[in-house]
Amino acid sequence: SNSVVKSGIELEPILKSTDSLEILYYDNPDGDSLRYARFYKYVASKDSNLINTILSNLGQNFETRNEPMKCRSEGKIYLYKKLDPIKTVYFSTRCDTCCYLYFIKDGAFLYFPISDSMKRSLKENKVNSKKP
Repeated sequence: SNSVVKSGIELEPILKSTDSLEILYYDNPDGDSLRYARFYKYVASKDSNLINTILSNLGQNFETRNEPMKCRSEGKIYLYKKLDPIKTVYFSTRCDTCCYLYFIKDGAFLYFPISDSMKRSLKENKVNSKKP
């Protein structure tokens, strides 16, 4: 029998092998729609607490959309396994308008609720971010 996929981790089991990541924070997420993702600061991390926080968010139920929501991401997170990129996860913590993590799978946009601890981690790490 087909079991219904309930979480992003079930859908993408390789996510569990994430051992490092980079968080990119766009300088001006609401700027020029063609260039806003080009300018950013970033932080690289192997912190298992941070990785586990992200994975617990991606372990939640998700909403599938055929196109991205109309609000911009604040940045993105590259997840790596032994330096190989395994997934790009986009985020917004601007919860008056937009509050999510999402990734793309088979052309669909999978949106996850963003936890308070995830928002806090993104905020704390931003302090240490630097220009590439």
